[in-house]
Amino acid sequence: MRIFVENDRRLLAAAKHLSRQIPELKLSRIQEALSKALGYRDFHDFQSELKSEVATPLDHEISEIEFRRRWVKILVEATGILDADDGTIQYHLSKTQLTGNRKWTLDDHLSIRAQCWLAQGIVGLRGRQYGGFGRIKEQDTQFGEDGYIVNSGEPSAILAPNGFLQCADYELEPLNSPGMPFVPHSHYVPYGYKLDGDRKIYFGREYFPLWFVHSDGRIERPDPWNRFHAGSDCIWFATITGEHFLSEKTRTLALNCLAEDGVSGLPVFANATPSILKSGTTSLSAAVDVLESQHFHRKSWMPTVAKYAKRSQIAEGDDEMSVIVAENDWERLLDECKVEHGSSSDPCRYFELGAVQYIREASW
Repeated sequence: MRIFVENDRRLLAAAKHLSRQIPELKLSRIQEALSKALGYRDFHDFQSELKSEVATPLDHEISEIEFRRRWVKILVEATGILDADDGTIQYHLSKTQLTGNRKWTLDDHLSIRAQCWLAQGIVGLRGRQYGGFGRIKEQDTQFGEDGYIVNSGEPSAILAPNGFLQCADYELEPLNSPGMPFVPHSHYVPYGYKLDGDRKIYFGREYFPLWFVHSDGRIERPDPWNRFHAGSDCIWFATITGEHFLSEKTRTLALNCLAEDGVSGLPVFANATPSILKSGTTSLSAAVDVLESQHFHRKSWMPTVAKYAKRSQIAEGDDEMSVIVAENDWERLLDECKVEHGSSSDPCRYFELGAVQYIREASW
């Protein structure tokens, strides 16, 4: 769907803002990406077709559902072209008026982020594969049982709104109808805060920073792998409420504190779910490490022998090396290497990459 506008001022301003916030992205490239996200062939086509039709209703003139659907499309299209962290693109574009004057709410951010994962195929109906929607059967858990499948095997694990849940393989039940995508609470709700000189540091459950709020009102969105020393002078929201740190009362207190400090949008760690599903980790601290690796080696996601050898055997010959990949990792490995899965009757059982042959454990 093409979005028609009265002039190019909104797009130019949004592109300029994004280039200032993410200097490694060239302004011309951002203009091209945003033009395509709005339904045009390129930036030249956008400028040529500005007044060819009646202007499309702006964000504040459409329903909440239409607004969120519109922005899922814009973000999926734009970030696919820019090859940048889509959570960061979303955060900065939400501060612009690209398609209207609507002020984004936290619920807007959460819904759009999760719906983007669904639109990108990161989560969805995938059976027992990672990223599928699953439920733990016959197990009484504290916070609920539905979530994204992280691992299917021994043991199985899902990522639910309130964290990781593990179970025996027979207790994992894939959902046959689409679940409601979500951003896990612990990925954006602060565990507490610490006063550090002229700034307040909001931090997550494993003591990684979520937000920096400076005394002059400036707000920073730090990388979670930039660790800090928590110490004993922190304020924990659970201590104030006397309830679990992810209880509704504690979450409300934490989010209200953020709002009072002028923090809006989602922190960097709120986009951790895709990396968790890709790596198979079931630890918040390990997820921080995965995000760091992804940030610094975004174009080097090809598997290494060491990564998969941790859960497999290595057989060395005279001139080549074979890695026997565990069943639980095979589908994830194929996706990471962009190798076709094959059909149900003739699935992919091995492939070569560089000087290494990867073999599915069941075929060994």
